[in-house]
Amino acid sequence: MRFHTEDTSRRAASGEAFVFSSLYQHYYHSALKFCLDLIKDRAEAENIIHDVFMKMWIKRASLKAELNLKSYLFTSVKNLTLDRLKEIQKSDLLQKQFLFVEAIEMPEEEEDGSIQGLRDALDTLSEKRKQILFLNIQEKKSYQEIANDLGISKNTVKNHLIVSKKIIRDRMVWPK
Repeated sequence: MRFHTEDTSRRAASGEAFVFSSLYQHYYHSALKFCLDLIKDRAEAENIIHDVFMKMWIKRASLKAELNLKSYLFTSVKNLTLDRLKEIQKSDLLQKQFLFVEAIEMPEEEEDGSIQGLRDALDTLSEKRKQILFLNIQEKKSYQEIANDLGISKNTVKNHLIVSKKIIRDRMVWPK
């Protein structure tokens, strides 16, 4: 099957599962390699590729016949990877803040606003979210390792971490 034709784009837009399956099989490894060059984490790269193909499938009706599917796919992979890299940078800052709070032994009345803000934000999290955050940050466990330990799906772990980190970011009092 040739993948750069208008007919292929039209058939993909009409929801032909065979076309999507063929696109996936044809481009998966090259898209994964491209993504790995950017993010350097195989599990995250695989998640990104799966997410891009899922979004393409969900939005299949809006694909135009003249669309170059290969360009669309690789642009989508690049954009989603860059978004994930931004999330990781934010996560690294939160991790440093979290480890800093865990490492210090300071009476609460002597803490500055950012430390107390982090403690307050952590206190708002459910026990499950605290546990998942601890396993990810303190014990450096991957999504899959946490999922296996807790008997939940990897996506559930990912969602809990995203929500937890957003709550912490939103509630933090950052030092001036």
